[in-house]
Amino acid sequence: MVAGDEVARSGATGALAALAERLGCRVYGTAMHSTLVFPTDHPLWAGALPADAEQVRARLAGLHSVLLIGSRGFMTFGYRETWPVPPGLRLLHLSPAAEDIGRTYPASLGLVGDPRATLEAILPLLSGIDETETGKLIEVAREQAEQQLRRLRERARAARPGEDGRMHPLPAVEALLAALPPETMIVDEGVTNDPYVRAFHRVRRPGRFLYSRGGGLGWGLPAAMGVSLGRDREPVVAVVGDGSFLYSPQALWTAVREGLPVVAVVMNNRGYLILRRFLAEMRAPDAPRVGLDIADPGVDLVSVARGFGAGAVRVDNVPELGEAVRAALAAARPTVIEAQVTAPPVG
Repeated sequence: MVAGDEVARSGATGALAALAERLGCRVYGTAMHSTLVFPTDHPLWAGALPADAEQVRARLAGLHSVLLIGSRGFMTFGYRETWPVPPGLRLLHLSPAAEDIGRTYPASLGLVGDPRATLEAILPLLSGIDETETGKLIEVAREQAEQQLRRLRERARAARPGEDGRMHPLPAVEALLAALPPETMIVDEGVTNDPYVRAFHRVRRPGRFLYSRGGGLGWGLPAAMGVSLGRDREPVVAVVGDGSFLYSPQALWTAVREGLPVVAVVMNNRGYLILRRFLAEMRAPDAPRVGLDIADPGVDLVSVARGFGAGAVRVDNVPELGEAVRAALAAARPTVIEAQVTAPPVG
């Protein structure tokens, strides 16, 4: 199954988990889904689909049927000649909006309805399924999920700083999330590092993760302030890139004025890496890079944050990052942590 944001909006995460368990079926999230659509610590959670047509096709290859719940299930960024949905795949599509059915990919069966009401109506019809068999499928999925997480952690341990001496972002993100108390609210706009955040994030409660699916730099920091205000000043951790941070640093003024316990972890790779990737995908290696590097001069993000009255610290290695996150959450005041990370090669 592939779950979109409509699952969360209709309050259907519990019903979807029950359906997955009844069938022993793995569940993907749609690419860059913006909130929690399925418990990410569940053994049947397969993670978010990538926003790349070739990678999506590889994930779906060999499957007989996919139930897509939501609107745009296979959104991709960047042009690829590859069609993301393999030929012969039986696509079953449930959406609350009739215009979504078959809009981009033809469906073998289209259903219009509220996700929660529909899934809850389906569950009693599956009472005859062999629970012993589905139990075996769940155990296999659990082993696969644990192996995948172990491999990711091994990659993190093996990752070395870049030639510039900065942290590799994979172990940095692992240390960041490991430092958080269970069920900490995360607002994610670290576009380059988002796959790492999603891979390590383990929560069960709905609404503990927020992302801007359509993109739009500068959204993350003010969104974190709004989330904290809307939840009675709950602690929030915002993961943002340096480019994203510089679009709206004035959000810190609100955070300081209101005394919000928001911790912004800025993954500073000194540039707009996502834009460089777009140029590489367009096969334009000689295109001008004007404005894509935040260097010569660089920006002192710690001084920017302190100028607004927020706490701020710069960290240069992985152990320091975890310690800084724990200290900032304990202080319960607006804090910016500038994490010096290296930019992976592009194109």
